[in-house]
Amino acid sequence: MAERRRRDDLLPVPAAVIVAVAASLARRPRLLPVALSVAWSLRTPRWWARPPFLPVPPAGYARFRIQTMYGGDGRLRGADAPQVALQLVGWLDWVRRERSTAAAGH
Repeated sequence: MAERRRRDDLLPVPAAVIVAVAASLARRPRLLPVALSVAWSLRTPRWWARPPFLPVPPAGYARFRIQTMYGGDGRLRGADAPQVALQLVGWLDWVRRERSTAAAGH
């Protein structure tokens, strides 16, 4: 029998958070390759074999990271969108600088 996931396991992200992050990345196109690279590295193994058939991180891992960052129950809310976008862009910029430094051999 195929593995069935509970709706709760899919970790829906509010549209407001997705829009805020996308808008922040649109204003900083140099971070888009970093964002895509990081997102790809966090994907669920064999993501193509299980719903939602998208290369997203495992729900448990994402919930843990959100909970350790923001507290609460590990869920994002639409009201969190500006803060999430600002912090994500800051972290992606840090990743970009670190990769650049490592590539330069410093």
